[in-house]
Amino acid sequence: SAIKAMAVAETSLVYQHKGFDSSKVIHDLVEDFSQYVPRGHYTIAPRLEHYFRAMMYLGRMNMRDSTVIHNPSIARIETMQAIVLCRLLATRSIGTASVSNVWAGIYDPTSFFVGRSDDLNFRQYKSRLDSVMGPQIVTGDINNLYTKLDSIIICLRQLPKPQILSGLANEQGFRIMGQRFIPDSYIFGQLVFTNVGTGANPRLFPRGLDLFAAMGSARARQILIQLYYEDSYLHYTDQLDSVTKYFSTTPSATWAENIYRNWMYTIAPLLDIAGNGFPAFMKNTAWTDKSLITSSGSWAELRHDAILYAKQSYTGSVGMCSPAPIPISQGYVEPDPEVFGRLASMASYMQTGLTKIGLSSLLPITKLTRISTLCTELQGIAIKELQGGDVTLKEYADIDTAYLTLADLENFSQYPIPPSSSFTPKASDSTISVIADVHTDPNSLQVLEVGVGKPMRLFVVVPIEGKLQLCQGAMFSYYEFKQPMNNRLTDEQWRAMLTAGTAPAMPEWISSFSASKDLTAYRLLELRPHVFFSSDSIPTRCRTGDSVVALVQSPSIVVEANGSLQFISGILLSSGIYRVAIPPQALGDSSILTINSQFNTSSTYYCPSTSTPISYRKLLVRQRYDVVALSYGIANPLGTPRVQGNRVLVPHGTAWRIVDMRGRQVGLINASKNEWIAPQRYARMPLLLAPCENSKGKIVRMLFN
Repeated sequence: SAIKAMAVAETSLVYQHKGFDSSKVIHDLVEDFSQYVPRGHYTIAPRLEHYFRAMMYLGRMNMRDSTVIHNPSIARIETMQAIVLCRLLATRSIGTASVSNVWAGIYDPTSFFVGRSDDLNFRQYKSRLDSVMGPQIVTGDINNLYTKLDSIIICLRQLPKPQILSGLANEQGFRIMGQRFIPDSYIFGQLVFTNVGTGANPRLFPRGLDLFAAMGSARARQILIQLYYEDSYLHYTDQLDSVTKYFSTTPSATWAENIYRNWMYTIAPLLDIAGNGFPAFMKNTAWTDKSLITSSGSWAELRHDAILYAKQSYTGSVGMCSPAPIPISQGYVEPDPEVFGRLASMASYMQTGLTKIGLSSLLPITKLTRISTLCTELQGIAIKELQGGDVTLKEYADIDTAYLTLADLENFSQYPIPPSSSFTPKASDSTISVIADVHTDPNSLQVLEVGVGKPMRLFVVVPIEGKLQLCQGAMFSYYEFKQPMNNRLTDEQWRAMLTAGTAPAMPEWISSFSASKDLTAYRLLELRPHVFFSSDSIPTRCRTGDSVVALVQSPSIVVEANGSLQFISGILLSSGIYRVAIPPQALGDSSILTINSQFNTSSTYYCPSTSTPISYRKLLVRQRYDVVALSYGIANPLGTPRVQGNRVLVPHGTAWRIVDMRGRQVGLINASKNEWIAPQRYARMPLLLAPCENSKGKIVRMLFN
C-alpha cells in the first residue's frame, strides 16, 4: 500500500504536467513534469499517449551515482536501485523473450533513428557490473552486490558523462531508456547560460539560427550578430566559434551513425552560398535567407518527429498550402544536386539499416526505393540545369507530376496497422503544420517552441532553355517563439492557433525575401488587393531618404500618409506590372502607409475586385529630431546632450535611455552619472538618446565613429 501511494502520487504529477516538482519515487530528485504532455505524433490515440508518458518517464528519471550528488547516502541507494534494475533486465523474461531482448528491441531501432542515449544505460552498467562481479550479477546474492558497491561506483566513474543539460542539474546516472544525444540540443546548451552571459545578463534562450551558424552558415551568424545583437552576451562569440569547430571537425562517418544526424547532414548544403555556375536568382541574400528558412522548417519537422526520444536542452538556473493548378509546359528543379544526392543516399541507408535490424517486413521498404530513385532523377535534372544541358520532355513531365509521386510516398493506407492496435490516424496527421518544444528555461518557466506552419509560395526568375521565366513553388514556413512550460503545445493546439490567426509572426529576418508579413494567406486566384508583389528598401535601421517601392497592376496608386491622399504614377515594367516609387516627402513621419491600387482586371489568373488598401504596419520608424549630435563636429549648447568620441554626455541629474532604431534599449544613463561609453559594436550605428520619465529633454539621434 505504501508503494502504491507513491506510484499514485507520481502519476498524478505526470498527468498534471505543471512543471518542476519533487519526485515521489526517487528521493531528492526535482523533475520537470511539464515534459509529460503527449505531443508530436503521439496524440492520435490514448494508447500512444500512454506510451508517450511511460517512455518519457523511462527516458528522464535518473538514478544518480555518488560522483555528482551532495548526499552520499542517497547516491548509494540510487546506485543500488540501478543495479537491481540491471539485474532484473538481465534475468527476467516476458513469455519466452528475455526482458533484455525486449529492451533492445526498443532501444536499438530508436537508436538507429535518433541516436545513442546521452545517459548511462543498461548495457553500460551491465558491462561494468560484469567486470566487478562476474556472473554474480545474474546468479549471486544481492547482498554481495551491496558489499562491493564502492568498487562498482569507481568503475561507473569511468563511463562518459552526459553532454546535454536536460533539467536543473546535469548529473551522471542510470536511465532505463535514456533520451538520446542530438547535436542541436548540445549546441543550444553550449550557447545559453551558464555557458553564455552573466548572472546579471544571462542568455536564457537559444535561437534556431544558432544551429545553422554552428553548421557553418555565415548568413545565420550575420543575422544573430547584426540583427539580434547576440554578441552582447558574455562569451557568446567564443562559444559559437567553439561549436562551429565541433561541427566542422565531425567526421563523415559520425554523420552516418543514425537517421537524425544523416538528416542534418543532408540539409547542410543548403547553407552554402551559391558560387559560380549557379543561376543568378541563387546568388543574393534573399535566396540565402530563403534557404535558411527551408533548413529551419526541415529541422523543425525533424525535432517534431524525435520529440519523445531526443534529449531536450535546458538553460542553467540563474539563481538556482494547397496550390491552385496553373498550366505549365516546363518546370524547374531547385539546382542543388548535392542535397538530392544525399537524400537518395539517406533513403538507401535507411532501407539497409531497417533490413539489418529486422524491421523490413513490418514497413513498406519499397517506398524507400522509390524515394531514392526520385531523388536521383531530380539530382540529374539539377546538374543539367547548372551545366546548361537539355532537360528531356520526360523529365519535364516528371517535374510536373512530382507532387503525385510524393503524395503516394506519403500515403500508407495500403499498409494497415496490425489488428491488435486500435490506432485510427486522423486527417490532420498528414498536415504539414507541426510544433515541438526544443529548450526549457527554468528561470522564466518558459520553453522555446519551433514549428512549421502552412507552406509559403515561392517565386523565382529562372533560366529555362535560354529564356528567363517566372516559376513558382512552395517552401517551408518556420516559427520560433517562447511558451509557458506548463502549456507545451501539441500539434492540435498549434494548428488551432494557425487557423485562428493567433500564431506569432515568423522571424523578422525573412523580410529580405518575403513580400508580405503573412505569405500563407495568399491564394493565387484570389490576389485581392491588386498589389501583385510589394517590397521596400527600408533597412532595419532607417536612413533619411528611404523610399518604398511597390509593384502593382495599375499605372498609378493612391498613397495615404500624414492624413492626406496623394496620387503617384508608376513606370511600366512588363505586361500589366508597374513599379511605383513613393518618395520620402510623401512618407513624412508616418508610421503607417496605405497603398490603394484602383485597377480592376478580368484576367484569367486574377479575380476582379474592388480596390482594396494594403497597410504596412510600422514600416517606418521616423521621428523629427530636434538635435542631431554627430561625433564629427556639431556643437551643442551647454546643458544639452552631446557626443565626444564614443562618450555620450548629458546634464547632471537627468536620466536617459539609449535605444536603437527598433526601439530596443542598449544602454542607460542614471541621474547619478552623466555619461555613457558606447561599445565598439555600435560604431556608425544610428542610436536614439531618449529622456526617461520625469526627465526634461528631447530625443537625440547619435552616430559614433
